[in-house]
Amino acid sequence: MSAADDGASLVPMVTAGFLRRFVAAALDTVVIAPVYVVLFVPAVGRVLGVPFPDGSVLSSEPTGANWWRYLIADLAIVAYSMAMLAYRSRTLGMMALRLWVIRSDGRRLERRRAVLRTAVYATPFLINVCAFGARLWLLYGVVELLLWLGLLWIIVDPENQGFHDKIAGTLVVARGR
Repeated sequence: MSAADDGASLVPMVTAGFLRRFVAAALDTVVIAPVYVVLFVPAVGRVLGVPFPDGSVLSSEPTGANWWRYLIADLAIVAYSMAMLAYRSRTLGMMALRLWVIRSDGRRLERRRAVLRTAVYATPFLINVCAFGARLWLLYGVVELLLWLGLLWIIVDPENQGFHDKIAGTLVVARGR
């Protein structure tokens, strides 16, 4: 079987470093921003004196009546990332920077691996929103520490893999500059 037949990618490829991946994630945040607008603009109206239907008050923290907004926003990001990786092997932010997610063996990313990678990446965010909303501070702190260790690991790992990449067996690579 040739490389083209088994879905192997073209060489040479370079794994993408932390900064490039961070910029791609920031661009994806801009893409998903309309979800935040829908969820939080009513709260801004509350600050300006417009009644908020459920009586909640705008807060920068996912506590009290606001925690569900943060959870929905995080779930929207998860759905976006999962769908884009499962069907395109990259998000719009990654497309802008010419980044792709592939298997560690260099072959094309399949859907189940894309779902696993996104689930591993997103789980700490979702746990933290719930933990913060429930005021489970120790759980929040431990998960936050693990989340940042997993992301910052990209800087020191020789293949630029975060914990989510290692668990899912994926690499983020740059193609064509």
